[in-house]
Amino acid sequence: MLQPLAAPSILGYFALGSALIIWGPWFAMAWGKKSDYSAFFPFLLLFGGFGQLAAALWSYRARAAASAALHGSWAAFFLGLALIYLLATVHTITIPLRGDGWQSLGQWLIYMAVISMTTAFAALAHSVPGFVAQATLAAGATLGAIGLLAGSSGVQQVAGWVLCAAGALAYAVGAYQMVSAPRDAVEYEHGDPGVKVGQ
Repeated sequence: MLQPLAAPSILGYFALGSALIIWGPWFAMAWGKKSDYSAFFPFLLLFGGFGQLAAALWSYRARAAASAALHGSWAAFFLGLALIYLLATVHTITIPLRGDGWQSLGQWLIYMAVISMTTAFAALAHSVPGFVAQATLAAGATLGAIGLLAGSSGVQQVAGWVLCAAGALAYAVGAYQMVSAPRDAVEYEHGDPGVKVGQ
């Protein structure tokens, strides 16, 4: 079945940027080490998780493999992170204070850094802005992994601001894709092939 699709990564980049701009400063301890995450974990769940998951699934339909990999992977990350924050909010589990070591989340960020750098180089052939945004995201994830594995609050602060910058760049790439998208409906002159009028 053929049908025109808007670039799914427009939604993906806006959802990713929104999650990073909320989570990045919090990760950087902009409001102190003990500021509460219960107010924003639903945002991470819906924007960073389900918003990007929708973009990833539509990216497969649009045959945008790098976009599907990037947004699908970060959707899984934010869905998992939001679940952790939910469990901590209802006092089912206890998570480390920011600035302390957190081995499991540090390992997650290693994987996210590798995935983001891989998709960045895949995007380089057709989108330099996409490469810059994804490489910045990979750098933030790398610094976050180092900071969490080493228990370094200074590195975690830098990582949080780099992730926030990656969020701003994701907004810019999403906006660039939106304004460069075709304005007219894409269709065949005589209708879709294999489709008869009235079917």
